Amino acid sequence: MKVHKMTLSEVIPVEFHWLGKIKLGVKTYLESKILKWDSRVQGIIKNFCKIRLVGKKARILEDAGIVLIPARYTLNLYTPKIGDTLEGIVKNWSDSEIGVLVDCFNAIVFPNTCKYTQESWSDANNVEVKRDCKVSFVLER
Repeated sequence: MKVHKMTLSEVIPVEFHWLGKIKLGVKTYLESKILKWDSRVQGIIKNFCKIRLVGKKARILEDAGIVLIPARYTLNLYTPKIGDTLEGIVKNWSDSEIGVLVDCFNAIVFPNTCKYTQESWSDANNVEVKRDCKVSFVLER
C-alpha cells in the first residue's frame, strides 16, 4: 500500500490542562486519529510529523473547557482505492471470511473465488490457504 504525505492546517481543540504544554496537547489530539479512517483526507492516518503552531492567537471555549489552537502538520497516510490490489498475511479465518494483516492493518476478506470445506479455504486452483501465507486481493465495495 502506498503512503502519501500531506500537509494540513487546522484549528486543534486542546483541553485546558495542556495550557503549559500546548504543542504536546496538539500532538496528543493528533495521535488519537492514528490508524483510523479520516474522511477529510480520504485515507488512513499512519503518523504525524512537523507539528507547528501557527500564529500567536487562540480561541477559548470556556463552556467546553478547550482552547482552539491553529496548527500546521504533515501526515503520512494510506489511501487505498476501490480496485487496488493489496497483499497481506493470512492470520485467521471462519467459514465466511479470511482475516489478513495488510502492513499494520487488519483486513477482512470475503473470498468470492475461494471455497470453504471442513475448516480450510482453497483458491480456484485447489491451493490451500494457510495461516501466515501471503495472499493478494482486490478492494471492492
